Amino acid sequence: MAMFSFAAADLEVEYRDVAAQKRLLHERMAGLGWLTPRILAHLDAAPDFYLDQVAQVVMDRWSSGRVGPLGDAAFNSSPMSGQGTGLALVGAYLLAGELAAAGWDPQAGFAGYVT
Repeated sequence: MAMFSFAAADLEVEYRDVAAQKRLLHERMAGLGWLTPRILAHLDAAPDFYLDQVAQVVMDRWSSGRVGPLGDAAFNSSPMSGQGTGLALVGAYLLAGELAAAGWDPQAGFAGYVT
């Protein structure tokens, strides 16, 4: 198994066109050295190829009334980091503390949670 990642703010590839996706990887990863040429040599024959976008949502505010993000939705630094669970647990702990300190008032609790 191999995983490649690269920055691409303007990536436009049809998600059903696997051949185009593989060409894109060949283009983006060409010349990287190390084991990259050996991995790319096997790319075209890979039966379980998958390409997807990793994106981050930036919100103006973290809550609206009694609703706010928790877990990976609020505290996942990147799906590729492997840190989502730990950050989610710390975030839930912090939110619970802020809600308790605010007498369980959601607006005040969330206000303390995001500052």
